[in-house]
Amino acid sequence: MASGAADYQIGRALTNRMAYQFTKAAYEGWKSPVGSTAFKTIVGTVYADTKLVQGISTSFKVGGAIIGAAGMAMTTAEIISGKKQLIGEGGLDLIMGGVGFIPGGGWIASGLYFGGKYVLQETGNDFWNK
Repeated sequence: MASGAADYQIGRALTNRMAYQFTKAAYEGWKSPVGSTAFKTIVGTVYADTKLVQGISTSFKVGGAIIGAAGMAMTTAEIISGKKQLIGEGGLDLIMGGVGFIPGGGWIASGLYFGGKYVLQETGNDFWNK
């Protein structure tokens, strides 16, 4: 969830930058943007190299997908080993893991589910395993 949200915010900054970027794409072909991209923060505007920002954005996107897929693979392994049931906790974990791949609302729903599940387990309210 956090990785997808970071990728989304970085992508918005790049899109905003490109909205005012003059390119000679019509006669030179597409070139990656050069210069810097501005990020508004609570302490002011921060500037970063655009190519670096694009690389970081791609890393967040790919990293988030890999982590999400790994989590779903771990849940599948727990279902196969009998630690979780497909009809119940394991199935819901797989569904919410898949929901986490939906930009925006999916990130929020999945994050709330897994964050809430963690809090319940840590406070001794693990109702799935009682």
